[in-house]
Amino acid sequence: MIYLFEDQANSTIPRFFISCYNNDPSVCIVEARNVDNINIIDWTSHSVYIVFSNGDRNLNTITRKLLKITNHNICVYLDLLPDNQSTCEIYNFFSTGLSSFKGRILVMPIASIEYIYISFIHDAGLSCYDDEAQDILSKKRYENSAFCKRTKISPKNYESYMKQFCSVGLKECAQVKRSQNWKSIAKRAEYMFIFTDCICKKQIKNHICHTYSLLDKKREFLNKFPGVPAIDSDGLSIKRTQADLLNVHTTLVTQYNDWVTSFYSNPSTRKKYYINGFI
Repeated sequence: MIYLFEDQANSTIPRFFISCYNNDPSVCIVEARNVDNINIIDWTSHSVYIVFSNGDRNLNTITRKLLKITNHNICVYLDLLPDNQSTCEIYNFFSTGLSSFKGRILVMPIASIEYIYISFIHDAGLSCYDDEAQDILSKKRYENSAFCKRTKISPKNYESYMKQFCSVGLKECAQVKRSQNWKSIAKRAEYMFIFTDCICKKQIKNHICHTYSLLDKKREFLNKFPGVPAIDSDGLSIKRTQADLLNVHTTLVTQYNDWVTSFYSNPSTRKKYYINGFI
């Protein structure tokens, strides 16, 4: 099974996601910068491959190539937002343009990896603004949100809104700065919530900080991530069946279309953003 993500592998949250599978030798992590890069991978040595395309521009090409050179089914995670029609076009390409591979590919429309991270951090009690975090998790419009008024930011779209919240709306140890790369992350890793056990040496407040193992954090984060392999108490992955993934896909399509309905009042505008499930 191949799980394909559009994210940059060296960004903070994907790095945390990758680290969740460090203890499992059956999982292979691939950073697919281009088609040449994936040609040199042995696609028969592992049961699960987690692939990062480093941007949605490479997603179509890499998916086509993987379908041709491997026998794996592919689960594509695509950020799908009701204020970004280009992502709908990418989704529709997978839905119709790859119809000859029907049964081998599923697309999981998620708000973003930041959305999943905010949900995880909010449950951990490390949001600076609980009501504003709940607004994001409820997928309310952002233009006149309390968070934008409080921080005096003007995000250009929902993706930017969530990234801004990760940057300044969370406690220091959980913040994800937009300019962070792996080198800057490593300097903070000893007290970053997602890279160390709690309680660390740099406590925030006693009523917030409590004993919390890194393994437990990883397990809870993955439980927030629809369809990806969960991990057990030893850090070994729990495989998903194709039937499981199809059920997750159907749920995510319904949730996305419900979001479009609440986001736009004009039926003709809604129609531009609605998507169909893979049947």
